[in-house]
Order: sequence, then structure tokens, then C-alpha cells
Amino acid sequence: SEDGGWYAAFNPGESYSRGEVLLVKRAPGKPPRRAPKRPKDFTSQAPGTEPEEGDVLLARVRTHVPMDLLCLNGGAGFLLFDTYAGVGMGIVLARYDADGERLWTRELSDFFTPAQIGTFMHTVSSIWWSEGLWVDESRGAAVIAYELSGSKLLEVDLETGKHRPGSPSSLLSRLGKGSREEQVLALDLAARLRPPGLLGVAQGHFARTDLAPEARIRLAVLMAAEGDDSGIDYVLQHIAQGQPKALRQFALENLPVVLGEDALPHLREAMRGEADEGWHAAMRGFKALGAKAVPTLIEMVAEEGASSDLSLIHI
Repeated sequence: SEDGGWYAAFNPGESYSRGEVLLVKRAPGKPPRRAPKRPKDFTSQAPGTEPEEGDVLLARVRTHVPMDLLCLNGGAGFLLFDTYAGVGMGIVLARYDADGERLWTRELSDFFTPAQIGTFMHTVSSIWWSEGLWVDESRGAAVIAYELSGSKLLEVDLETGKHRPGSPSSLLSRLGKGSREEQVLALDLAARLRPPGLLGVAQGHFARTDLAPEARIRLAVLMAAEGDDSGIDYVLQHIAQGQPKALRQFALENLPVVLGEDALPHLREAMRGEADEGWHAAMRGFKALGAKAVPTLIEMVAEEGASSDLSLIHI
């Protein structure tokens, strides 16, 4: 849970379709426990997660295998999100209380019409409909992000399971909270939806040094898009080789947002020689600049030792 007082863990069963969830109250004074959310390998039985000394087991529940497991604050229970190996095909959200009793479940058809469901990407076993979710305790809702004619938010009431459209403005109170993955998701959505008041909130969070670098670099890019260049140096320090792969790729791809045409020399340098992990991100940066990038690309193709992959770029 976000308050650190409780945790939920999923233990795999003998098949990939069933397992058990443990809801546990953390012993006073112990740091939060981050138990695995779901099994990574169903070909072998992984050791189960059990309460540590001093922890109190509140419930042990047999369930389907979810894609994600979220523990609620105050020992109020947990949520199971979607279904492993059958995304969007069965239960997409389920709420359990502190005793392990299932209060409600929802399927995709409870949220969308058949025509809307038909627009999501379908594979043999799954319907890939969501980008992720988090729990907003202040709104008493699970918030699900999805794409349907643009980025959208769906709020599902924790008590009743009833749903309503989410408001982009609710993202302002979410920035900088939750797990690293939840912070990244909320910031990526905020960058697309641009709720009013975003710049001031982003500036306040960027000043925090306790945030994950994946969150701070997104804040810096978001601020630049809103006209504040105070985070530019933070972005630039992550474009060099040797930086963590995901951070470097994000910085290079978004450099045009931060620097405009001044990004061209940096992107050119990132694509010098044979392709590395930053090459394709830099290519996407060039693509974002459109026709403005063409003269530089022509010069690059003519360079001695230029990668033959340069000919594959389409602006």
C-alpha cells in the first residue's frame, strides 16, 4: 500500500491460471515490503511469499492470475487488474475487502460498447485495451488509462465498482505519487492531456530530489513544452553514452521539445558511427523536427563512415 502499513503478494499455483493472494499487515516499525506482484515464470513453481516475523496475515485468497495487484491503504483490501494470458478477455478489475471477500468484478463489456472494444488491438488471446492504472485514495477510485480516439481516463469507484469518465485535472494531484511505473504513466498522460495548471505543479515536483529519474526527466521535458527551460541541463546530461538506456532514449527522443532546432547537433552526434541503443531514439528526434532536419541528414549521409541505416530514415 502507499502508506506502507500493508502489503499484498501473489503466489503462483500449479497452473498459469490460478494462484493465491496474501493480504498482510506490516509489523510496526518495519519498512514497507515490496513483494512480487505476479509470477514471472509459469514453467516452474516459484517459492511462495509468506509473512515475515511480526507481520499479521489478514487473508489468503485463491484467485485468477492478474496482470497487476494493488494493495489499498488502511488494510482495506486489494484490487486485481486484468487477467494474465487473457488480457481484456475475462475479469479486468476485481475488488476484495480486508477479509478476502470479493466485493465486485468488472469485465470489459461493463466499461465499453462492442464497437469501442472493437477498436482496441486484438491478438489471439488478448484485447490490449489499457495503458495501466493506479489507485487514487482521495477520490476513492481506481484510475485506468486507455486509448480511444486519444488518451482517456476511467475512474472506477472502489466501494461500488461503478465507473465514470476521469478528469485530466485529476492528474495534477497524482504527479509524483505512487510507484515508479505509476509516476511515469501519470506524467506521460499529463504531457498528452495538458490539464490547466500543469506547469506550476510540474515545477514544484521537479525541485524534489527524491523522485525517480524517470519522473524528473519527464517533468523537465514537460516544463520545457510549457515554456520553462530550467530543466534543460537535466535532460542534456542524460543524452550521453553511458547513461541508463531508458533515460538516454527518452532524452534523445524528446530533445526537440526541449531545444527545438538546437537539438540537431546533439542528435547528429548521437547517430554518429554504428547504431547503439540511442540511435533509434535520436532518429525519432530527427523525425519530430520534420523538414527542418533534412539539411543535417543530407550532410550526415555524405559523411565518411556514416551508417548505411541512415538511408532508412523517412521524415
